[in-house]
Amino acid sequence: MRMSYDHEVEHFEDAISHRVKFQRVFRSNFIRGEIGVARLKTDQIIQRLGEVLGTPTNMALAERLGVGPSAISNWIKRNTPPVQIMSEIAEQEGLSMDWLLFDAGSARRDAVVPKATTTQGKRLVEFILAWEQSKPAEELVWLEQQMKRAVPEYAEWLSNHPSA
Repeated sequence: MRMSYDHEVEHFEDAISHRVKFQRVFRSNFIRGEIGVARLKTDQIIQRLGEVLGTPTNMALAERLGVGPSAISNWIKRNTPPVQIMSEIAEQEGLSMDWLLFDAGSARRDAVVPKATTTQGKRLVEFILAWEQSKPAEELVWLEQQMKRAVPEYAEWLSNHPSA
């Protein structure tokens, strides 16, 4: 994962201050262009943190993290997730940062996640993951409808795997 910064707002690193407007997180395997930037949704990230830590409210989460309640509302308002705190929790709980940040893959780092083995399979999986991260949910529904029409085996597979 690669991070880049645009200048404007202060960002502190090793006691050196430089200006940063916002932080973008890129996944090197994303398709370039519009779907190359993974969109962070801090409100959803905070919700996943709360689920993992068993804190049903933002107030309880703030208390559990040792921060003031306003910190959480500021993270959400500014769309800036607490990456340092998240990485510590991910390490302690054995969680995947991909899941915490992007709701991608399995929540557990040690979970066995099936992977495509062919080049074509890998391309399809990568494209669908990139599409899911960068498009509204209704466009993913549209893509799935297109797949059902174009690939009858997919529609049949879905009928046999209702929980998938």
